[in-house]
Amino acid sequence: MAELNTGNKMLYLREFILIHSKPNYRHFVSRIQFSHIYLDLYLLHWPVRLRKGHTLPPKEEDFLPLDIKSTWQGMEKCFELGLTKAIGVSNFSCKKIEDLLKYAKIPPAANQVEMHPMWQQKKLREYCSKMKIEVCAWSPLGAPKTPWGSNTVMDNPVIKEIAQKHGMSIAQVYTSQKHGKSIASLSRARI
Repeated sequence: MAELNTGNKMLYLREFILIHSKPNYRHFVSRIQFSHIYLDLYLLHWPVRLRKGHTLPPKEEDFLPLDIKSTWQGMEKCFELGLTKAIGVSNFSCKKIEDLLKYAKIPPAANQVEMHPMWQQKKLREYCSKMKIEVCAWSPLGAPKTPWGSNTVMDNPVIKEIAQKHGMSIAQVYTSQKHGKSIASLSRARI
């Protein structure tokens, strides 16, 4: 992130900050449309739809039909309006991406999926590479201390041994491990 010192105030240059989101399409347009704000990457979060009031984990009766085609068309409209620099998907399988590409005017720029040393998503990475879709690692450290995650990455004895041998943290080992694979990791922040 680039800083510009202007006396007492520090400004951060927007072009060095990547902002991505997975909001509701109508909510997104109403909040962004009349401002000068834009997203760098706007993601269709899940290829599923759940009924209001569902609990986690969802039960079979919580799942509702989802019209991915019209949702994607709305996202394409956001791109065309300049509200986002790129559109993509999250948690899409090879088959879901294949179906999307049959009608998409604008192919997804990225697919954000859970990926870490214990779940490397090789088949999906290969398919996305072939289709020129960037893969973004979500939860690259396994999401320890969350209801959906585990400590398998952070507690892995092989990764711990590598970290100790090289005087690195486990996160640094993972970051250096993925460098040769052209995989982006997206951090989570609420603003």
